[in-house]
Amino acid sequence: MYVIGLSPLIELFPVSLIRISTAVSLIVRPARMAHAFARFEQLPEGARIATAMRTHPDLVGGPDGVDCKLMRDAPGWFAKGGAEGLLCAGGPNGFGLALKTEDGATRPLGPALAAFLRPLGIGLPDLVTAPITNSRGEHVGELAVATS
Repeated sequence: MYVIGLSPLIELFPVSLIRISTAVSLIVRPARMAHAFARFEQLPEGARIATAMRTHPDLVGGPDGVDCKLMRDAPGWFAKGGAEGLLCAGGPNGFGLALKTEDGATRPLGPALAAFLRPLGIGLPDLVTAPITNSRGEHVGELAVATS
């Protein structure tokens, strides 16, 4: 999982917060996306688009998407999931972040986002774990961020 956060407050983050997995490196595209989402509302029509996204989050990524849940549960945030396990979000005070899974899976994005934002005082209880179901739809486990 790659996690990039850009903010005037980034110096307050401990390095361990950014290293959610053992294979973290700061890669160019997610870093650019985090920067773009941090600046998005300053662009012409950016604030209008972000407001529309926050007003109708279910139209952005579907009612069960991580992006929809973030916009519904965290005031001031807007987000959009993308292909191959990418999630970008912008928040209050020019905060931008991008999450990208190495294998393109989307399932770990919710728990990773919840773990990343928790120290900022943003609770996302619906995203702390992701259910794992078998081919019959039976709940067989959960995915969560490992803590040491």
